[in-house]
Amino acid sequence: MGGAVGEHQGSTEAVKRWGIDIPACMLSPDEGAGWFESQLFAGEPGDSLVKASHPSCQDVLLPNYAFIREVGAARWAWRTAIRQMHKRILRDEHGMRLPTGEWMALPFESRFASEAFVTGADVDWGSERLLASLLSGTGVLLDVGANIGYYSLYMLPRVRAVYSFEPDPRALKGLKKNVGGNGKVEIVACAVGAVPGRATFVLDENAERSHLASEVAGGAGTIEVEVTTIDAFVKERGVQVEAIKIDAEGHDTEVLEGALGTLTGQRPLVLTEAEPGETLFRIAAEVGYRVFAFVRERESRRRRFAELEAEVPVAGETKMLFLVAGETAKRVLEAVERS
Repeated sequence: MGGAVGEHQGSTEAVKRWGIDIPACMLSPDEGAGWFESQLFAGEPGDSLVKASHPSCQDVLLPNYAFIREVGAARWAWRTAIRQMHKRILRDEHGMRLPTGEWMALPFESRFASEAFVTGADVDWGSERLLASLLSGTGVLLDVGANIGYYSLYMLPRVRAVYSFEPDPRALKGLKKNVGGNGKVEIVACAVGAVPGRATFVLDENAERSHLASEVAGGAGTIEVEVTTIDAFVKERGVQVEAIKIDAEGHDTEVLEGALGTLTGQRPLVLTEAEPGETLFRIAAEVGYRVFAFVRERESRRRRFAELEAEVPVAGETKMLFLVAGETAKRVLEAVERS
């Protein structure tokens, strides 16, 4: 991490902010210092540096203070140094032991792998730990948006089997390295949505953010993929689903729309990255589910587990949401109290 700043088109005068030399053109009176400081907390988790863009200058790299603050400066520095040593000096793909006992390889090219390593497998604010504690081994996990297999491996010892859905061919390489050949895991190389068929899939520069296209699209950076629904898959395989994890990059509610039969009939626990908005609450109400999440206070950064309700603003920030069948909510709250 450092304060190197590239060439810029505006003034060459540099201004100190947070111990970094920043082009003065990024701190013009129109935007003020607040614009720059907002960039420091706008990065993707897991990235040590984030790119800030400004119309008056070329892009500059800034430290990702949001992530550093989340992890803790000392821990972030130590674990980032280890990760970079393996990537740039030793050139060996190292790995880590997950809290439930499985070993996960950490591909060099995966930003998510870096995030998992630096946080010590606490990517989602404790959601993964709570989910694992709630599983009893009575059914399977459907891991929608499996990426390199983090949740698939984390939950593997707690379920009968795992089905890992991942349509991005780049992420599939890491997924196969982690779970390929494991008799309890099946990789399903297709997308999951509201209706089965075929669709355009956008290959983002960052594989963790690739997603189904919202509109009909094509050309560079897109591929055609098979799409299934959770209901169709469950009916075809005849499986008992204990939990569903969904990270479909903005399309989580579409995945839930295609799972209404499974949610109604089997009552699995759901962990999703969906926004706590109108569509999500409508689906939850339709199938008799309640919505919970770890909520982080903006100022203190403390986290608390709370129920979210429609029409009630969330008092803080959320990352992953738990959708819990109404009849099992008490068990979830008791597990939180014990943890």
